[in-house]
Amino acid sequence: MGTIKGSSIKVIKVVLTGHNVEHDNVVILADKHTMPYLDGRSRSTKTRLPLDALIQASIYDINIRDFAPFGIRQLVKFSYRFLSISVKSLARSALY
Repeated sequence: MGTIKGSSIKVIKVVLTGHNVEHDNVVILADKHTMPYLDGRSRSTKTRLPLDALIQASIYDINIRDFAPFGIRQLVKFSYRFLSISVKSLARSALY
């Protein structure tokens, strides 16, 4: 996950406690090396995230598809695509 700074945790807390909480269920997946920065066990972070929103997992596929962007107030259609897919290949496919 790279370097986690206090500001990153503040952003995650805004997501967890911010908008339309009654309709959202936010879960953070982290590997065992990143988890101490999120659950408060690391001395380098003074804040922690709620334990019920954290799941330790080995994340082999970074392109997890079962999630939605936050901050949406109405139903919208969205799709995720690999960044490496070219516009030309999208034009030839049914995705475009």
